[in-house]
Formats: sequence, structure tokens, C-alpha cells
Amino acid sequence: MAEKGISDASSSENESTECSENETKDCKEDQTKEENKVNKNEKQNDYSHPVYKNISQFNGEVNRMKRPEIIRRLTKYNMDTNGTTEILKRRLKNCYKKRKLNDVSISDSNASKFDYIVVIDYEATCEADVFNYRHEIIEFPAILVNVPNGELVDEFRSYCKPIENPKLTKFCTELTGITQDKVDTAEEFPVVLQKFEEWLKSHRLGGKRGFKFAVATDGPWDMRRFLYYQCQMSDLVFPKWARKWVNLRSLFGNFYKRERGNIENMLSHLGLVFEGRQHCGMDDTRNIARIAQHLIKDGCVIHVNQSFSGNDKGRIQEIKPQKNSRSNDFEIPEIKPVNIKTEADKVKDKEVREALRKLQLKEDEELVAFYKSINRY
Repeated sequence: MAEKGISDASSSENESTECSENETKDCKEDQTKEENKVNKNEKQNDYSHPVYKNISQFNGEVNRMKRPEIIRRLTKYNMDTNGTTEILKRRLKNCYKKRKLNDVSISDSNASKFDYIVVIDYEATCEADVFNYRHEIIEFPAILVNVPNGELVDEFRSYCKPIENPKLTKFCTELTGITQDKVDTAEEFPVVLQKFEEWLKSHRLGGKRGFKFAVATDGPWDMRRFLYYQCQMSDLVFPKWARKWVNLRSLFGNFYKRERGNIENMLSHLGLVFEGRQHCGMDDTRNIARIAQHLIKDGCVIHVNQSFSGNDKGRIQEIKPQKNSRSNDFEIPEIKPVNIKTEADKVKDKEVREALRKLQLKEDEELVAFYKSINRY
């Protein structure tokens, strides 16, 4: 297990959780100022200002531009010129919009409500052509990304020892690059999950006084399938922070108006290539983080777009962003230590697990496509 820090964003906080009378007064004053700021921004963004007409006209011009002209304009603004023509158009429009709004001192009301995203891409035990295989997480990587500026802040990585199928298959080792000795010397999943949540806490993520964050993944499988089933096998309560997440694959397709594709496909649209080894959890996570960085820089509003309660027979709910939503609309509850399930939880989980097995062959066509795709490597 290794943890690597990229910046000092996790500086310790020694202040008390309770305010004195003077601190309480200051807190109320800060809250009032924040509310006044929100009201001011709402008034500013009623779209009646002439600048919005100017932005709309420029967008129409960009739609008619040829690629060389778009690149010339982006170069003039010192912007990235890599990517497909449609992506470059989106980038130029956002660049122009930000510059114009800044010129007239209007803040963008579509800014993300999150301070950070935590990019995760698990690797799990697997076998070729066995779609009902009982997966166990064997690599737990995560990267912390600052949403306002798109910078990478820190990394977390740990291997996990599988219990139900302790011996890795040849297919699994060849696919992921994870060798038997790495999992044999690793800690079991409950311990790794506890360390991950301590890592989140060290960056002051979640809670009433912490930074607002969301998990970000490439598709629904990491939370809905790998983490959910792992918690079932480890008799752990499904974490609250994992019940809503940012599906970056879906967000990418909707923002750039492209068909949904895998990591390689998204990187290709951005004019980039995959760095590292495919299906290495840490390398996959780093490349997904690169995609997230480009989405942020190109003006995409990072928002949670999928959820899974853990007790609704495995169905994933799509979440649409709401205009002028407050920061606490998607606030993640305060992180608590890993909880061991009660007997009532276990009975309920058994019922859910049975329902999931009955729906196994029908529920995730996209998952079947995913397995077919990895068999090419």
C-alpha cells in the first residue's frame, strides 16, 4: 500500500468544532454575507445584460468556423488546440464567455457546487467469459482533483487481499498486471476502506465544516457493482459517499456532444493518448483524472449524475442538474468510521442479493459490453 502526496492541501486543522459567542456572531455574519453574495449573483445572471447577446452571437460564429480559424483563435487566447473540431468549438465558446463575463464583472452562475472530486477506478478479481463471477476488489486507487482550478492534489493507492477467491486467475494477472505476491501481502478490504476514509478526512472532505466533494468514475460499475458487492462480502455498510457519483463517461458525452466511449476513446477526442498500462487501477485513475481536468478547463459543470441507494434491487438512478441549486443540494454527509453490519442489515442484504441474482442476466447490457471489450486485451 502506498500513498503519494502531490501538494500540501491536507494541512492540519486545529480549530475547535464549537464556536464561542464571538465566533458564533462571526459565523452568522459570514453566512449573511454569503447569502447576499448569492442573491447578487442571481440578479446578475438574469441574462438581461447585453453581454449575453454578444456571447450568443459569437457562439453562432464559432458554429460556422472551420478548424484552422478555431485553432487560430484558441492560439490567440493561449488555449489548448488539441482535440476534435467539435471539442475545440466548445473550448473556444467557453473561453470567450469567461473573458466577456469577467470584463463586465459578472460571475458564472453555472459554476460547480463541489470543491473537489475523488476519481476512483477499482480493479477486481475476474475470469474470462464468466459474467456472474464474484468480484473482489484487489486494487483501490484514488486521485483528489481540485474542481475550481483542475489541479491534481493527492493520490491514494492500496492493494487488497481477496478472501473468497484468494488465488488470482491467469486472466486477472495478465489483464491488470497485479501479481499474486501483491495481494498476498496486502491488507483485507475493510482495513483498506478504513484507511481510505481516513485519507478523505485528512483532506477535510465531507461533513458540515469540510469541503464538498463527490466521487467520480468511468461509468457506473465501480460504485454500483464492485464496491457494492465487496461491502456485501465484507459485511460492511455501503458508504454514504458512494451512493451518489459523477459518471465522467456520461458527463463527457453530454458536454462534448459525443457518443459515450471508453477511456481511450475519450482521450482520443481530446487529442491525447493513454499513459501507462491499461487496466492498471492507478494508471486508469490517472487517465480518468486527465479527462476530468480537461472537462473542468473547458467549462463543464461537474455535478453528480448517478446514484445508487444500495437497497433498491440494484437500479441506478440518473440525476439531472438543477439550475441555481445551492451548494448543499449534493452535500456529502460527514464521514464516519467503517460500520459493521447489524443482523437486520445482513437479512436485508440477503434479500437484495437474491433479487440481484435473479436480475443478473437482464440488468446491465453495458456491463456485458464492457467485459467483451476487455477481452480484446
